[in-house]
Amino acid sequence: MGGTPLMRLVLAARLSQLSRGGETGIDTQDEDARLWAERNGHTIVGVCADDISGVISPFKRKELGPWLTDPDRLQMYDGILATKMDRYTRARDWGIRQWAEKHGKKLLIVSPELVWPPEPSDATTPIIWDNLVNIAISEWQNTSQRYRRMLKSKRDQGYFTGKRPYGYRIVAVEGGKILEPDPVTAPIVRGMANRYDEDGWSLRQIADWLTKSAIVPSQQGNRKHAAKWSAQTVRWILANPAIMGRVQINGVTTHRAEPLISPEQFRRIQEKMAARAHHGAPSGTTALLTSMLVCVNGHSMHRLKAHATSKLPNGRYYYYCRECPKGHRPFIWCEDIDGAVDDALMAMTDMEHVIATVKPGDSYGEEIKQIKKEIAALDPESDDWGKRTAELRAEIAELRSRPRKKAEIITKRDGRSVSEVWESLDTTEQRRNWLLARRGSNWLQGQDKAKVQVLGRDSETGALITNIDLGKYTESMTSLFSSQR
Repeated sequence: MGGTPLMRLVLAARLSQLSRGGETGIDTQDEDARLWAERNGHTIVGVCADDISGVISPFKRKELGPWLTDPDRLQMYDGILATKMDRYTRARDWGIRQWAEKHGKKLLIVSPELVWPPEPSDATTPIIWDNLVNIAISEWQNTSQRYRRMLKSKRDQGYFTGKRPYGYRIVAVEGGKILEPDPVTAPIVRGMANRYDEDGWSLRQIADWLTKSAIVPSQQGNRKHAAKWSAQTVRWILANPAIMGRVQINGVTTHRAEPLISPEQFRRIQEKMAARAHHGAPSGTTALLTSMLVCVNGHSMHRLKAHATSKLPNGRYYYYCRECPKGHRPFIWCEDIDGAVDDALMAMTDMEHVIATVKPGDSYGEEIKQIKKEIAALDPESDDWGKRTAELRAEIAELRSRPRKKAEIITKRDGRSVSEVWESLDTTEQRRNWLLARRGSNWLQGQDKAKVQVLGRDSETGALITNIDLGKYTESMTSLFSSQR
């Protein structure tokens, strides 16, 4: 691989926890890969450090994904550099090799040294690559099984495992870990509960109070680095049985801790939440995420309403997948996933709202129309009528043989953030239309509308695991309609 031509490379790295102060950084092995690139004369133009998980495709990772899918970034580099095969794939082969061949990119591995695509005469690299993929998948599966067995053993003994619930701190004891109320955050949880239960505050009012009080936001759900509290985060905390001392997984209590609020107050809060819930979009209107929401297998999920004859609470709306095998068809409450999308958009306080006007392409229709007018205006009795007509018809034929002019996308900022625009939309229909108008920069080449994918729930916290892809730009609906006329 030392003879590979000099290239611009993107380093696909693993995000690891550093010992100093809980900070994070790229794995030391990946730092070695950077040095390898420099020794061989290559230039690192980007470093993508992700929490590499086997269930997340490289194309959907937060840092690496845009380098693989954004047309603008694709022009900035020649290949992807990884220390080991598991930086590309762990739980399955995601088709990264086919992607490289399609886009004319190189995939480089430092240990062992490999380059994809191989030379046509190289019969060894494909075999080694396949073996490394299988080894990476097998190691991930074995590690996952050992980890799950360890967690089950700890839970069976009554110890705490998983992500710390807000309001508690983790304490190491002989044999494992337990939870105890955090002297700083436990009073905050009690204040949230009392305001909701006794003072009648809404979830949004509590979130605003927490933000204005300069209380550091909880790292719940998908908003790890949010600058302010959201109503959905408050809901997650107040709906978690952990605040009454019962840490549960799939409805089963696995660890008991000192309660922050009484079971009676917890019950009252859940009843009030259920009474105030909107239960999704009302009947007769299209659900917010219809045609955008897909399950973990990529199938469309549709909104349904629970009836008295079902085992679900009567009258609540949920999204459901009809295409997955029976017994494995996922469903999710409308308010849960709609709330996750709302949180994601409300977190975009620093992202400028961009409107793109589409100037449609054409097939030289206007030019052909003008030439036809010229032909019609010619004097049939003139000596050169036949010659001139033939010349003009030849021009028409030449224009029709040309490739169609490409559409042009003209973008401009409207002075607002994405969160401000989203918050200004009052109805489900308005918000749905806004989402449907979201496009990536290459949507004219086939990129579809915004997509929300439900990957499941965290086994430890029960929080939703989602992939919310809102594209890069917001096209104005007027422009979209006019481009199709």
